[in-house]
Amino acid sequence: MSARAVGYSITAGRVTLFGFMLIVVIRLAASSSSAGIWLWAAAWAGIPLMATIALTVYIWRQPHTGGYALLGVASLIGSFFCMMAVLPFAVF
Repeated sequence: MSARAVGYSITAGRVTLFGFMLIVVIRLAASSSSAGIWLWAAAWAGIPLMATIALTVYIWRQPHTGGYALLGVASLIGSFFCMMAVLPFAVF
């Protein structure tokens, strides 16, 4: 198995995790009627989503060998931001 295939599979896992976390944030925000919660979720989950999409477009237009690694790191960081978006719904 080549190193590139391993990198692709790790990136696919991270992108899947990011997508799952986005779905969780959207479902939790939809269950709330507070505009502040919607703003919190949009800021913490929407900005990394837009950044990841912009990075994907950049990688697509400027192909180089480390593109999949950049996308994987961006998705992992986006997943962390989604966990921060879930924070108001956590019961301590």
